[in-house]
Amino acid sequence: MMQSEVKSAVTANLILSRLQQRVSKANAKLLFDAAKVQAGFQLEDTVELEAEQAKTLCLAMIKQGGPSFQVGQSIYKEYLM
Repeated sequence: MMQSEVKSAVTANLILSRLQQRVSKANAKLLFDAAKVQAGFQLEDTVELEAEQAKTLCLAMIKQGGPSFQVGQSIYKEYLM
């Protein structure tokens, strides 16, 4: 089986901007930081994520529920499937 590859660059900024479309800027940052901690990442916002990092981060966001779930699921489907 071949691993699915990232179709386009997934960056922390992309994820954060998607969250900011759903909640306030401050809340988006808090949700995103919590997901990064849960996933075990310390990432700069401009860093392009590797496929496995992006998957792990999306899954952490999905586990959070609420707006994080919606954004994590959307990015996972759009970029990682």
